[in-house]
Amino acid sequence: MDFIRGEILLDPNFIYPDGGKPCDKLLLIVNKKHQSKDDVVLIPAKTNTSSYPYKPNCNEDVKEFYIQTSLGFYNPNTIIQLNQIFSWEFDETEEKINSGKIRKLSKTTTQNEIGLIISCLKKIKEDIPLGLHDLIF
Repeated sequence: MDFIRGEILLDPNFIYPDGGKPCDKLLLIVNKKHQSKDDVVLIPAKTNTSSYPYKPNCNEDVKEFYIQTSLGFYNPNTIIQLNQIFSWEFDETEEKINSGKIRKLSKTTTQNEIGLIISCLKKIKEDIPLGLHDLIF
């Protein structure tokens, strides 16, 4: 199974790895090019945010990417939570998909959209766990 940068996974039972608040279940794959058994690097999205005090697009000071109006796959008022980046082992991800626990959505992010998100990640590169750098950049 291949995982491509910009694909979206839907996980109805997603809980943040740090045990924090629940997510709206959309997980963005950000690996630069997935190789065989590499971990899958994911960023959760929080949707339907009614008010958000920051500017649209990259907000590196709070480690979030805010989509104020529709951008490719995402609806208005979505926050890509860069501060919650994490990874799953390849086999774990594949098993979750094969068993139906999670699924790949048929739509993916646009090239423009993923480019903006990756550019924002580069601005907070020093805050990303070292083990994930080679998989993303």
